[in-house]
Amino acid sequence: MIKWKNVIAAGMILSLGASLLMGCGKKDAVADNDDDWVVVGKDSEEPEPATESGTEVVSEDSTEDTESNSVFSEMAKYSYTFASGAGGWSTKLTVNEDGSFEGSYSDADMGDTGTDYPNGIVYLCDFSGKFSTPEKVDEYTYKTTIKSMNYLNKTDGEDIVDGVKYIYSGAYGLDGAKTIYFYMKGAPIDQLPKEYVNWISLSLEDGQTELSCCGIYNEAEEAGFYGWTKNGSSESNASAEKEEQDGISAELAGIEKKVKRLQDKLQSGDLTQGEMNQLSAKLYKLWDDELNDIWGRLDEDTKSELLQEERDWIKEKEKKIKEAGKEWEGGSGQPLAENQEGADLTRDRVYKLADYLR
Repeated sequence: MIKWKNVIAAGMILSLGASLLMGCGKKDAVADNDDDWVVVGKDSEEPEPATESGTEVVSEDSTEDTESNSVFSEMAKYSYTFASGAGGWSTKLTVNEDGSFEGSYSDADMGDTGTDYPNGIVYLCDFSGKFSTPEKVDEYTYKTTIKSMNYLNKTDGEDIVDGVKYIYSGAYGLDGAKTIYFYMKGAPIDQLPKEYVNWISLSLEDGQTELSCCGIYNEAEEAGFYGWTKNGSSESNASAEKEEQDGISAELAGIEKKVKRLQDKLQSGDLTQGEMNQLSAKLYKLWDDELNDIWGRLDEDTKSELLQEERDWIKEKEKKIKEAGKEWEGGSGQPLAENQEGADLTRDRVYKLADYLR
């Protein structure tokens, strides 16, 4: 185990005032929960504001040609994530072969408490919708718009359940979208917008020059979703290796090798504090991605059995991450301390859930 206090202190000496890995704040939310889907329509030119619950703005359907079907089929091979790698927030997105999509945004602040919610705040948004027919820009790029967006809860609602305040927000990463870009597998990374590459950098391997999966970019909000191979697909090298190895133990051994390389870099003494923060976020993300992947492979009975335990673990993890950063609060070493705590806790959880796959 690395002595992270020493690493953090060394990094601060090497690079006072270094830039930090930037995260994103929570979306604003107001009150009034509703269990009905709220449907919001958008035309191809300009997004329209959310409508009242139960109403729908209907967009005119366009005939999807062979090429657009092919684009959606390719996009449907992957799942997509919008996240900074710092903190626990993320937006997950799945695209279907007909151009429809569904996803969820979540964030938690267990340190923000009140009389009615002593266990903190959780921000949530479950959504679905449909993209318009994609238009080809170049060999690896297509552009589209959001024809419609449906919310499970009105984006002005909140609930308090078991001492936790749930605030229903917008679809972070897709909010405010005008033009959406699809980037195909194989797209040269140096030809993609810098703002998009900044978001996906934590998912890239050292020296990687092309996208190994498809990607999604909300130009108006400069929000980038990186793609990752769905369970059972053999599109990526990682999946191919999993198929060739013997079970979950070999899979975790592969993760540990990647972690070791990152830890060696962190201990090298050659990095600025900002670089160390970014590298530790990548380490945290390795375990977080593996945790999500393993959870997705559990059978439904096991998920139901573990659901409350998983929720309790997430709450405790967020609390411990916040505590880990207190010693460095406001300093350039805070992200490193928080990322390492998150990585250690998530690694332990990965091994516990992996036992259910053995």
